[in-house]
Amino acid sequence: MTYIMRNLLGSGKISKAIKKKRAANFGAKLKENKKIKLDGILLEWVQQGILHQQLEKQNSEFLKAVCIENQIPRAGAKYEIVGRIRKTVIAWQAQQEKAQKKTAESTSDDQENVVQGSSSYQTK
Repeated sequence: MTYIMRNLLGSGKISKAIKKKRAANFGAKLKENKKIKLDGILLEWVQQGILHQQLEKQNSEFLKAVCIENQIPRAGAKYEIVGRIRKTVIAWQAQQEKAQKKTAESTSDDQENVVQGSSSYQTK
């Protein structure tokens, strides 16, 4: 039995299976997380609109550092890392849109309450 385990560990089959499972669960975790934060250079790239160009331009070691900074899983090849970063950015953008809609709705509700309150005040 230990011989089989050594062969499996030596070939990396167990670690590859674990990596695949973690990568599959990553998308589900993005949905579960209530707050996604982008920090540092990744946020700058998104704001400047050059995210995709920079992701392709940078090497995998630099992208792993970006992942560490933004709490994104960093294991795997460059295309996997780039995919995870893009998923995170898309989820962050969706989260920002929801937050903006909430503030817009609450602002419009507050304005309606003020208008209704002032009209009732004037009629008295």
